[in-house]
Parts: sequence; structure tokens; C-alpha cells
Amino acid sequence: MAVLGMIKKHFYLIMIVLFLTLTSPLSMADDADDEVATWTSQTLLQTLSVDYNTTKIDFAPIKTHYTYNAWNAIRAFLGDQMTVVKQNALTVVPVALADATVSEKGDYNGILYWRVEQQINLAALNISVNFSLIVIKTQPGSNPPYLIQSMTMEKISSTP
Repeated sequence: MAVLGMIKKHFYLIMIVLFLTLTSPLSMADDADDEVATWTSQTLLQTLSVDYNTTKIDFAPIKTHYTYNAWNAIRAFLGDQMTVVKQNALTVVPVALADATVSEKGDYNGILYWRVEQQINLAALNISVNFSLIVIKTQPGSNPPYLIQSMTMEKISSTP
């Protein structure tokens, strides 16, 4: 009974605290993190989905999701792998081994950035790759809403 009386007495205070908690930038930050992680994962999976008929022209739409330096990094990685794909007439279907996660985020001179970690398996090539990517927010209304600014890749052989 005392608890109920206390709730009634502080009803407005409780409602204000609840409202502020649900609408605070901190609670929205998690939504942004999830959005960035999902976008990054989808971008990587789309980029790594290749087959022996894939040409440079096929990469044109996804290339806009990368800065020049990041695209050069993924292109160097894919260049090595495309030789194997073409020689063996393979179709690479990348599989995310876990959800992408945001391990770091911040604001550098007004540019929002996130470090996103993602592990992807490329079974057709017998490898998994650990990606660590820096993703930056583009200008409001831009398409894509983010850019992969830079990345590191650690290739792990899937076969002993």
C-alpha cells in the first residue's frame, strides 16, 4: 500500500523520467548503431557476392558505398580472389557468421563515425574474413547514408 501511495505521489516525476529515458540521445544512439551495423553488413555481403561472370561494371552501384581508399582495399582483396573464382567457375555466396557489431563510435571534427566488426565466411573460397571497418555518416539526404571510409581484413583459412 505504501508503494502505491508513493507511485501516485510521484506519478508526474516518474512519467518525466520515463519520457526522457525513452527519447534521450543515448537511447537513440543504439538505434543508429544498429542501423550502421546492418547497413555495413548488407554492403559487405553485396560486395562479396560474386561469380565467375562478375565484371568491373557489376561493381559500379556498390562502389558508391566506399571511399576511394576503402574501395582500393576491397578491390585488392577481391582481385586476388576473383582469379580463383574465374578459374574454377565459382559462385561466392558470403555468409555473415554473426551480426555486425559497433565496437567504437565518435565524432571527429563534426563527422560521425563508427568502427564496425564483421566476420564473413566465403565457403566457395575456403576462407573466412574478419573485417574491421570505419564507417562515416554522409550529408543528410545523401544516398548512401554512410560510407565505408577504411578497413582492415584478416583472412582465416577454413581448411586445415
